[in-house]
Amino acid sequence: METTPSMYAYSGKLDLVLTFLLLFILVCLLGPWRWEPEILTLLRFSAVILLGLSVVDAWKATRSPWQALLAFPIKYILAACLVLCGAITVGGIMATLGAKTSKDRITNAVVSAASAFGFLFFLHWIKKLTRPSSANTSCTNELVS
Repeated sequence: METTPSMYAYSGKLDLVLTFLLLFILVCLLGPWRWEPEILTLLRFSAVILLGLSVVDAWKATRSPWQALLAFPIKYILAACLVLCGAITVGGIMATLGAKTSKDRITNAVVSAASAFGFLFFLHWIKKLTRPSSANTSCTNELVS
């Protein structure tokens, strides 16, 4: 029997998508690229809007301001770890295919497998900490009353 977590970090799939979008925008802003001033302004404005939406979504997911303070960084840590493990997995697979010696292939395959396991681990926790839709949960009673 699977237990329901006492706290959710994501209010739904849209919140998860917006979290990844904000991470991508932050990488674009903080990266070594030179952007035109208009594009920088647009990226900064988008980041501020998405950050505000993220705070509201964290509060919706937890329904408590104190838990929202905890859920807000957790959602970005989990998303960043998921992206990092996915990138290491893809890079390890590509390095395995291009390796010259069997020792390099084995090393790269082990790294790929470990990061793939990490990817699945973080994906499991993200799914577990995403609030289910209110159509099939007991949270509907809270919203109605």
